[in-house]
Parts: sequence; C-alpha cells; structure tokens
Amino acid sequence: MKKFYTDVSTGPAVGGGHVVLLDGRPIRTPEKALMAAPNQLLATTIAKEWQDQTDTVVTSTMPLTQMLTTTIDRASQREAMATAVMAYLNSDLICYPADEPEGLRQEQEKLWAPWLQWFEKRFGVSLLTTYSLSRLDQPDAAHALLSTYIKELDAHSFTVLQIAVGVSGSVVLGVAFLEGAISAPEVWRCALCEELYYERVHDLEKHGLDPIEQKRRDSMLRDLETARYYLRLINTAS
Repeated sequence: MKKFYTDVSTGPAVGGGHVVLLDGRPIRTPEKALMAAPNQLLATTIAKEWQDQTDTVVTSTMPLTQMLTTTIDRASQREAMATAVMAYLNSDLICYPADEPEGLRQEQEKLWAPWLQWFEKRFGVSLLTTYSLSRLDQPDAAHALLSTYIKELDAHSFTVLQIAVGVSGSVVLGVAFLEGAISAPEVWRCALCEELYYERVHDLEKHGLDPIEQKRRDSMLRDLETARYYLRLINTAS
C-alpha cells in the first residue's frame, strides 16, 4: 500500500505497554486492536521498521510488526493453537529417524539425539522413537508436562514457540529454541537434515537449488531468526 504517514514515534499505551504512532496516531492490528508492545525497546524497534518504508509500505519487510500483531490478534484462539502445537508431540520429526541409508541414519542420530536427551533432562521423561512410519503415541507423562508448560507461556513466548515448531516440525526443537538451548541455524539444519544429506551424497550443491526450494529454505531461516530477535526484545526490560 502507498505510504500514508510522515512522522513515526512511540508513546505509552493506555493500560500499559508502548505503542508506535504514525503522525501521532497509534497503529492498530488487522483486527482493530491497539498494537501495544510490552516494552519500549520492542516499540522502538518496530517504529524503525515503519520509518524504513519508502513510498510504498511493504509488510513483508516488517517481520516484528507482523509478529506482534499476530500475537495480539490470535490471543482469543490460544486454546485451539495450543492443541495444534501439542499435536506435534506424537508426530515429532526427530522421533522418526530413517533406518537407511546408514549415512542418513548416522546424520540424524548426530543432529537429533542430543535434543531428545535435552528434552528428557528438561522434563524428566524420555520420548519414544521409531524407524517405522507408524504413528507413535508418546507417554501420557510427556503430554501432561508439555501441556502444562505451554499453558504457562505468555502470549509472546507462545508465538515464538509456534513459529519454531511450525518451521521445524518438532515440538522438542521448538521448546529448546524457546529456551535458548538451540540456535536458529541449528534448528534449520535439524529440520532439513534429510534434504541436506542427499544433496551432499549426490553432489547437488554445486548445481544450486531450484529457486522455489531456495526461497522456502531462506524463509525458514529468516522466520527463525526473526523469532529469536523478537524473543530477545520482549525479554529485555526497558
């Protein structure tokens, strides 16, 4: 859309938090809610996204704005979204390693096993794994502990968890990411373990990826890196 404002600033929000002001008026979300950031730092960083726009406002270049508006507008859907995240527990990517070829199995073991061990240490329950394609039913204790963990997350942290789980296909990696145990590039490598393995085996790297696939992978990493930055901003007192 065409840029419709000149001045960008921030100010205190009624009821707490900080808002971004365009020509003195606070930004509202697509659902018409006040776009209030929990602290000044996030509001200032989002304000810069709006300041950096030229003649046309390109929303895809404002990832922090998108994350905050998503967090606010989806608050009423929290229960359904939590159920969707919990569904990943029985289908978690890293619980379904390949039996063959041997090289892929070893690569997945190297990348994935540490995070299954991390989850066991963090929650006190081990998850089942299988080489079969048959769906696993993880222990009831794991479901109960993870459900409680998710319910206790604030809205901003829950948004970060959703992004990490959706990108990786793993709630184990998502929780580890949220807690700062694993980096964005590491989650990305775990999620693409099989694809990256076959590229090396068949020496496909030198030919370059299909542009659509390259765009998908770039988007995955960008989403994770934005989520990490957002998490850092919301956890910084200001």
